[in-house]
Amino acid sequence: MRRAAEKAGISRQSLSRIMQKIKRSRSPDPTKLSFHLTHASRNIFKMEEENSIAEYCIQLSQMGYGLTIIAVRELAYDVAIREMR
Repeated sequence: MRRAAEKAGISRQSLSRIMQKIKRSRSPDPTKLSFHLTHASRNIFKMEEENSIAEYCIQLSQMGYGLTIIAVRELAYDVAIREMR
């Protein structure tokens, strides 16, 4: 399993979870299984808000005022507090 994970470019644990899902599904064609991200419920911003923050950071960067990762986190925190999330 380790070699298969390395060949696929994923961690061994991820491959193990995928294999367990395939075994539990008992689907006649395991290639038709779908996998979904499960962290969507933990999103703080809507996609439009996240895109607007990203666009703002890009504009600042293009003007020569690039933000550090810490500054971007602080910006996101300030926006979340302002929007009361």
